[in-house]
Amino acid sequence: DYPCRAQIDDMSEVARAQAGYTEKERRVLMLAESCEVEPNTNDSITVKGERYAIMDVNSDPAESYYSMRCQRG
Repeated sequence: DYPCRAQIDDMSEVARAQAGYTEKERRVLMLAESCEVEPNTNDSITVKGERYAIMDVNSDPAESYYSMRCQRG
């Protein structure tokens, strides 16, 4: 386990439907400098007591944060 700073992106139902998201999926944003390791699809992340399996990971061009498509449960 590694502590990090992350938040669940508040996407609208319409945005999730267009992107192919399901009810159990969320986009999680994590500050890159807040964690000792780079997340990958073999990892999971816990945000506000809920655990999510990481399905996809992308980084912004400056590599300041990770945008992760995650599935709850």
